Amino acid sequence: MLKQPCPGSLDEFITEHYWGYTAQSDGSTVEYQVEHPSWRIWTDVAARVEGNLQGLYPPDLVEFLKAPPASSFMAEGSEVTVFDPQKL
Repeated sequence: MLKQPCPGSLDEFITEHYWGYTAQSDGSTVEYQVEHPSWRIWTDVAARVEGNLQGLYPPDLVEFLKAPPASSFMAEGSEVTVFDPQKL
């Protein structure tokens, strides 16, 4: 069943943030604004990581990825507008 994420939840934080940041090759960072309508989510979604992670990730990250997820959902999505980045 599709529903709005609960206010203050991790699901809301993930689906309702409207700013992105990207590191540049020169060491600087750019910030960009994103616009989209609120996304409804499905919460009856099972998530897990399978496979040989040791060869792909550092040991600390492998242990983190083996842990149960803090949140598991699928977002409805929509068209998204991404504005020109601004160097910080």
